Amino acid sequence: MDPSGAELDTDDRLDDENHEGVDEEHDAEDKASQPTVSREDLPPAPTRPPVPLHDMLQRAVQLQLIHANTLTDFIARSSAAGIPMPMIPPVQDTPSTGMMIVWNPSIRTYVTSLYPVNDTEPFTPLIRLNVNHNRATFGDFKLLAFALKRLAMLSGFEIRVKYSSKRNKRWECRVRECPFLLSGYRNKDNKVHVTDIELMHNHALSHPLYPSAPTDGATDDDGVPKSSEKVARNTTLSIELVLASMFDSETGQDVMTKDPEEMRLKYIQSMLLQQYGATISTSMASRAKKKFVDMFYEPSSASYQLLRPYFEKCVAANPGSFYLIDHIPTVTPTGAFEYGRCLLGVGPAFRMLPDAAPVIVLEAAPMNSDMNKIGYLLVASTRDYNNEPIYLALAHVPATDDVNWAWFLQHLKDNNIPISKHTTFLTDGSMGTTVTQALLQVFPYQPHRYAILQLLQMVCQMSGQARLTPEEEHLVLQMASSLNMPPRVDLCRCLEGIPKEHWVVAAMIERGWPTLRDISLRHCVGDFAKSTLGSLMCSCNLVPCFYLLLLSLHRASVARFNAIALHSDLVLLPYQQSVLNQRLSESARFEIVECRPQEVYFAHVLSNVHHKAYKIVNVRDNSCTCGDWQQFHLPCTHGLAVFAALGRNVAL
Repeated sequence: MDPSGAELDTDDRLDDENHEGVDEEHDAEDKASQPTVSREDLPPAPTRPPVPLHDMLQRAVQLQLIHANTLTDFIARSSAAGIPMPMIPPVQDTPSTGMMIVWNPSIRTYVTSLYPVNDTEPFTPLIRLNVNHNRATFGDFKLLAFALKRLAMLSGFEIRVKYSSKRNKRWECRVRECPFLLSGYRNKDNKVHVTDIELMHNHALSHPLYPSAPTDGATDDDGVPKSSEKVARNTTLSIELVLASMFDSETGQDVMTKDPEEMRLKYIQSMLLQQYGATISTSMASRAKKKFVDMFYEPSSASYQLLRPYFEKCVAANPGSFYLIDHIPTVTPTGAFEYGRCLLGVGPAFRMLPDAAPVIVLEAAPMNSDMNKIGYLLVASTRDYNNEPIYLALAHVPATDDVNWAWFLQHLKDNNIPISKHTTFLTDGSMGTTVTQALLQVFPYQPHRYAILQLLQMVCQMSGQARLTPEEEHLVLQMASSLNMPPRVDLCRCLEGIPKEHWVVAAMIERGWPTLRDISLRHCVGDFAKSTLGSLMCSCNLVPCFYLLLLSLHRASVARFNAIALHSDLVLLPYQQSVLNQRLSESARFEIVECRPQEVYFAHVLSNVHHKAYKIVNVRDNSCTCGDWQQFHLPCTHGLAVFAALGRNVAL
């Protein structure tokens, strides 16, 4: 799963045509913060070994500069013409020789003669990339230039603008006589298409371990460059590329999931060195950090304007996802519309639901007013079998009333969120009847459960077990209906009119969860608002807020996959192992009665003499009438009791 669809969009990417002005603006700052670098301080610029043109084309496909079908067509036409894939550089560095037939007058015959080959002869491509079909499309010239700059930094060359107008733009390599070029055209729909491209170079590609090679300047009497000679600026490297390296780096992702302000300058410099092989000054790293922090926290109307293009990238990169942005009309005579609310549903998280716990937790978290943020975040999540959260959807709404909750749930239902009849909605009851009314309106047949934490803890302490008897259920109802306890008056109002099977713990037992300990209400409800991720998202702008949600899902999925890959098929996950151990300890209180030898057995509690509630266990079909065995693919307590009576090992 792609965490973000792409890096966070910024509306002020530096364009090629104004690089020089930006560079001159910061020259004074660089002089004060960066020591003077002379030629004698720099080692010879290392060059990359010759690489196939195919590698450069693969990078262009990954950056969406060319379509994958264009690369396939180019390789097919080259193979049909018998032209091997050239190397970059296309000629050897050592002088080579050729052979020709000449007339020798002394012996009156033709002889072969060797002659030197000019290695500096310009490269002439025989097969060109066909971009007339399946053209690469970008939103504007800035996005195209950004992708081209990333290709240049990853490959070790610099680019510059050769021609620029409102409709057309062309880039070329900074090395003279290099055939590299790329042209873009803006159509009537304001979409930019790549119309011409040649990725071949006739020179060696260097590792940009420092900004660029030193400029030619004056030397002293011994021929050594003077110490005042400075290194020329690499104009291809921009602040946006530095930000992209921060979002792509694991170190950067670790920092931004905790607090973006903790990003250190040395972290930024090391990220750029690892990804692009380039170094930047402390001044440039400081400017990148400031822009990075402002992107997360600085209030700006651009944060709302960037929502739609960011959502479109997320939906394109994560199949099954959906988004919605509602606008409200203003009171101005022009009839303009302003931002109202938004919603993002994560398709990869939806596909995890069948293998997750049969609960959907609904929570609301207020935005941090101290950071000048307004509104509320509505979150829908579930739990995997290690009791870790899986975030399904996130919405930003102006209020947590029943209208917004119904809007949130209705769009989850319209986009076919895969819930079963056992899926129970879980809330903490702090939002009053708003969630209840929305659930009864959108999901009238789904069970709903309030997390009555204090009452359930009291009942469990009194009973000494997690399961509730009918008398204990009546006690919960009686305490909830009591008006003599002021702290529970609101709770009584929330529960009024709700059928008992929609919130009592016994209903949860019948619908999948065998015991209360299997999923702790303390760690399920209210976890988002109290977590580090939730508090950070409530303080961020909207685009970084949704980015952090997708990033947390991506990192959790990768960590879960890596942890599972280390276990064999015969080893249970940690949470499954704890559930199995708990069920083994509880299975001792069941008595087994044989019904059909080696197949069907009855199981009931030993202490319950007057009311024997039998459960039917089928050891051949791996099923039990309690439903736990089929739901969780682990033997239930009744099945384990049957295995213990038969003296058999547990077979999963």
